[in-house]
Amino acid sequence: MTKNQDNKKKNVLSVTSAYMDNIARRFDRKFSNRKSMMFAAGRICSAIYEAVINDEHYYKFMLECDRKGDNSDVIPVAIRTENNSHFVKFAKFGTELTLIGTFRSRDWTDEHGTHHLEHYMEADCYDFSLDFIDDKFDKNIVILTGYICTDPMIKVTKNKRTITEYRLAVDNLNHETEYFPILAWGKRAVQIMRENKCGDKFIVVGRLQSRPYKKKSTGNSFVAYEVSSTFTIHVNERNRDGKRGEKRDTLINNTVTRGAHSG
Repeated sequence: MTKNQDNKKKNVLSVTSAYMDNIARRFDRKFSNRKSMMFAAGRICSAIYEAVINDEHYYKFMLECDRKGDNSDVIPVAIRTENNSHFVKFAKFGTELTLIGTFRSRDWTDEHGTHHLEHYMEADCYDFSLDFIDDKFDKNIVILTGYICTDPMIKVTKNKRTITEYRLAVDNLNHETEYFPILAWGKRAVQIMRENKCGDKFIVVGRLQSRPYKKKSTGNSFVAYEVSSTFTIHVNERNRDGKRGEKRDTLINNTVTRGAHSG
């Protein structure tokens, strides 16, 4: 990657972080100290029900977020019931919402012993309006900082598009590690495959993508949730002697902090 390309990515990261933090300020919140940050704006497109996650009670529902084209993504959302009892008084099918929070991952086993890996947005705050949304940005944005925990795998789709898949390990606010599937497309996919490997530290900026599929063994239909990356920044570039570039790590982290508090 050239220096100009690297600077361009850092500038876009700063602008995106500032946009998300400006929204967070409306709720007296800050984003900059999190390794998982998410913003979403759309319409409720399912029933709202109560569920228990890790012994805590939540309202859960699906939110439809328009893409820049003609399609949309439908993403699962969870909001704590505590101090949010008024939410269900006003929220219903079709209600417009702006949400800020984190992208979460959860492993759990049902009563039949079947293992599940669940991805969803945990919303900290919400607003029943889309009035302050900037159309220049995606309607859902995810920023993750973590380590590649599987070597990137490249393949070509039926539409002849090149894609690389890998998983990112991210520490949550409780210092527990959560795992997220990441996709990269085209030239970016090839670059990640060639230049990066398990253990590299990354900042990933992208959109939470919902992808329906059928399991071949059973024919059952499911929906996969993956972060379709807009761009990535390699935080720890190894030097020729094998040591990690700690100065570069500090530089990128400072870029995130400055961007999130600007504007």
